[in-house]
Order: sequence, then structure tokens, then C-alpha cells
Amino acid sequence: MLDKIKSKLTSFRESLFSTFHSRADATMELVDALSSNKDSKSVTQLSQNSHFTRSYNSINDVVNNFSNGGQEQKTAIRQLTGQQIERDNRDFHLLGIDATPAPRKFSKTLEDRGFVYSPNVIAGNKPVTIGHSYSLLAYLPEKETDKYSPPWVLPLSINRIPTERSDLSIGMEQLDTILNDQDLPFSKELTVVVQDSKYGAPEVRKNESKYEDLVSITRARSNRVFNYPPLPESERYKHKTGAKLVYGDEMKLNDQSTWKEPDDTLDQIFISKKNKVFEVHIKAWDDIMMRTKNGIDLKDCPFTLLEITATDSNGNNFFKKPLWLIVSGKRRKELSLKDIYLSYRQRYDLEHFFRFGKQRLLLDKFQTPIVQHEENWWSISTLAYVQLFMARNLATVQPTPWEKYLPEMKSQEQIASPSQTQKSFGTITSDIGTPASMPKLRGRSLGRLKGAKQVKRERHPVIKKGTQPQKAQAA
Repeated sequence: MLDKIKSKLTSFRESLFSTFHSRADATMELVDALSSNKDSKSVTQLSQNSHFTRSYNSINDVVNNFSNGGQEQKTAIRQLTGQQIERDNRDFHLLGIDATPAPRKFSKTLEDRGFVYSPNVIAGNKPVTIGHSYSLLAYLPEKETDKYSPPWVLPLSINRIPTERSDLSIGMEQLDTILNDQDLPFSKELTVVVQDSKYGAPEVRKNESKYEDLVSITRARSNRVFNYPPLPESERYKHKTGAKLVYGDEMKLNDQSTWKEPDDTLDQIFISKKNKVFEVHIKAWDDIMMRTKNGIDLKDCPFTLLEITATDSNGNNFFKKPLWLIVSGKRRKELSLKDIYLSYRQRYDLEHFFRFGKQRLLLDKFQTPIVQHEENWWSISTLAYVQLFMARNLATVQPTPWEKYLPEMKSQEQIASPSQTQKSFGTITSDIGTPASMPKLRGRSLGRLKGAKQVKRERHPVIKKGTQPQKAQAA
């Protein structure tokens, strides 16, 4: 079994190496250095990693030239990543979309900076920062165990969100690319995508409705107002004339008096990672409708609406407000209520990816005044995570002294997490080798010519949406 996994990882590394159009050897070493990073807090420090045999100048060289392969290289990497998806016991594939900030508050020469959402732990502070934002579309593999299953994802696409675009439009573009790629399984089989509440906009639902095999699960804010389907015509117009009703009665999520009896319910007991028993209560209403908004007609896009609450053994609510989910798509009724709940709960694994990527893969640590180079770095860091995903079953769990008492470390079903796989990656690669060649001495660079003058970089204003470009505020 282990030999088969090693062979698959080796084949993946060789295929990945062949997709690099420029500086392939140095690029592979940089990806390996990130995958085995333990102590480096900055990108330059990666040059001291044992996997990176070149000088620190080569890191800049790799990042600057990574996009030379253009769209051809990007497509090849996406398809190679998609080929690593293994068919699991679920009857559907699960995708997740979310966005994350890349703060660049002091990079005054960096173009296209704007005000982006960024959580702040200090009460009263506005949750914004200055910088860029990136959209991620990832495959969410089925959990290997009910408990202590690490939050692994498989990134398929990560794109910067320009200030003139919204994260919704970039997310739809990423989803369209994945679903229309005939070399990936999503274009032929039932696929479910889980999204946060901002993706519940009418344009997103209209775009997703054109796919026969796509079901979307989106969180709904608790103050939304929807409509029931209209009553049958025989009941509506016994003695009346006029236009047919398109929508039925209103359903206000924050007004329980407007709720009708649910079409389906589920009560099921779960056990948390901390061995706490809680019961999940789900109510479902079928064929709920959303009114036309901004000229987007949604009367032909009915959806299933779920209310989810959780209580402890004493009957007390775990949360102040219920979780509302919109389940849309032509094949939505093929999913059970339990499938919907577990699928959306897995969406939070994307947050773990962002946290691990920024802390351990230096995802947002590359400082550059050139936007394309920053985008290149995000792509390289994401490749390092994909490589860790491929090596996860070869890693050995090595808990620190303060971690060995955790319940998951005492469990017989120990599965390596991303950070534990990163600790073991050096041992794994020493066993399977690398497709990269050792560096060769090329001589000394001439350096900067005598008398040469550096041109000062232009300072760019911070772009605030809703204002004219010439009125953008300077940082």
C-alpha cells in the first residue's frame, strides 16, 4: 500500500516538474522548501532550507518568471491537480468557494490596492484593511473518520480579485472554468458547491442554474424574506380574474409567524471532537422562491430552504440564531438533509487552509511592488499545499510534548494534519528523491553598471469602490 502511495507521489512530482516553463529546477526546490518549512518566517529565509540548494536571489528569479508559461501552464497545473481527486463513498463531488484578504498596508508602490474585509479582534474596530483579496475554489474530500479527521482541502484555483471586480464574479468565473473542463469529473457527475452568505446573490444563483448536475448550498442571512410557491390555480381563482400569481405568501426568516409547516424534518445526534453530545434539528421547506431583483428573474429557480438548530443534552441551544441554508439546483432533492448539513459544515475547512497557508506556507508574506509577482507567489504556495495533500498518507504523526495528551493523538485512527505532514516532508522526499537537478556555477554577475541610476517607482493611490479613479485616496 505504501509503495503505491509513494509511486503516485513520485509520478505527481515528475508531472508537476514538467509543467514548469521557466526555472523548473529552482521552482521545484522552492515548492519543496515551502512544503518542508518549519522555521522560516519570511520568504528569503527559505533559501536556508536544505531543499533549496540555490542562493536567496534565485527565489526572486523563480517568482518573477513563474507566469512565463501563461495560460497553458495554469491549465496543465489545474488538470494535474484535478486528476488527484479520488472517488469516495459519497454520491457527489464537493467543492467550496471563499475569499481571503492579503494585507499590504504599507506597499505604496503596489498597484490596485483597495479596502478589503479583514476580521479584527478588537471590539469597535472596523473589519477592513488595505491590500488585495484572493478567491479560492477547492475540492473538499470526504472525511476519513467521523472524529479527528484533519481539515484537508485540494485547491483547484486561486485568483486575485481586482478592485473593479467583485469576489462573486471571480468565484463564478472560477466555477465556470472548473465545470466546463472536460478533463475533470465535475462536468459529468453530480457536484455540490458550498458557499457563504455573500454568494446568495441573484446573479450567482442564476449563473449556477444553467448547470444540470450542479447543486449549490449557500448560507442565508437571518433577515431575508422569501416566498412560498403560489397555490394551485384551482384554489386561487374560483371566482377571480386577472393575472396569475407568480409568488405565494411571504416567509420572513426572523418572523416565525410567517412560517408554514415544513415539508421534511430530521433530528439526529452527533458527537463533537471534544466528546460533547449534541442534537441537530433540521426543518426543510421545498420550492421556496426568491423575487426578481436587479432585473434577474428567478421565478424558474426554486430552492429548498433549511433551518438548522443544535441543542445539548439539556435542550439548551448551542447558538443564538439558527443556521439558514439555501439548496438550489435541479438535482437538489437527491441530497438527504444529513448530506446537506455535513457538506456545509465542511466548508469551514477552507478557513483552516487560509490559516495554515498564511502561517506555515507564507501565503501572504511575499513583499513585492509588482502585482503579477504577488499572484505568482500565491500560486507557488498553493502548489506546496497540494504536494502536502498528496503526501499526507506517508507522514508520521509526531506530536510535540504538549500535544501528546490531546484526544486525537491518543486515538487509534491517527491521520496526519497539514502541519504534521509538513514536519515529515523532508523525510518523505529523502526517500523518493526529486526531479530537480543540482545548480551549476554560472560565473559572477556583472551587477549594476557604474553610473546607473534607479528610477523611483510610481506611488499608487488606494482605490475606494464607488469613487472615480482620479479621486482615489492616497495611502
